[in-house]
Amino acid sequence: MSERHPTARRIITEALRLFADHGIAGTPIVRIEEAAGLAPSSGAFYRHFASKEEVLEAAVNDAAAASTVGIDTVAALDALPLDQQVLFIARGTWMVFDAQRDLMLVLARGAAPPPPNYGHDSDSFPGNGVAFLAQWLLSRSQGRGRILKRIADPEATALVLLDALTFYWMQKEGEAATPYGVDSERFIKAWCDLVLQLAP
Repeated sequence: MSERHPTARRIITEALRLFADHGIAGTPIVRIEEAAGLAPSSGAFYRHFASKEEVLEAAVNDAAAASTVGIDTVAALDALPLDQQVLFIARGTWMVFDAQRDLMLVLARGAAPPPPNYGHDSDSFPGNGVAFLAQWLLSRSQGRGRILKRIADPEATALVLLDALTFYWMQKEGEAATPYGVDSERFIKAWCDLVLQLAP
């Protein structure tokens, strides 16, 4: 990621905050300029970005560069006991979401069309968390170091687990601070317990 001008970074930060609150269509550029400390209607926004969509694309690029987690991270978890590996995956997923909170909320509400760099491959944001989790499940259920039961469909299982984390996080960041009356700590514990039930 190339270094952005401080004003461009400020525009991205404030635009995402406004987009998360009001939507992209509901956020005029003059409000972004005001929020970023620029003179309204001065054209200062356009010195850095051609459109609100370009701001969103830049935010996704920055997020992709900041939060890339490779499949090689699976090997780094080997040194931890199984329960700590599971907890690391759950909390790590939420740490990525928390670090990109406004962007996650904007993308979840459906930018139309979505930025070209938004997707599920390793160079995009949010990336392929399903592939990471599926690889972890597979590596823990095969060979000599087997610590999980054999999983018939690691990709689908990973998707179920990751979507549970994602959906709960979206709810608690949206309207419900404690979705269905279950606080974050209870949810994380239940999620980890569910994964640990895969242990033989």
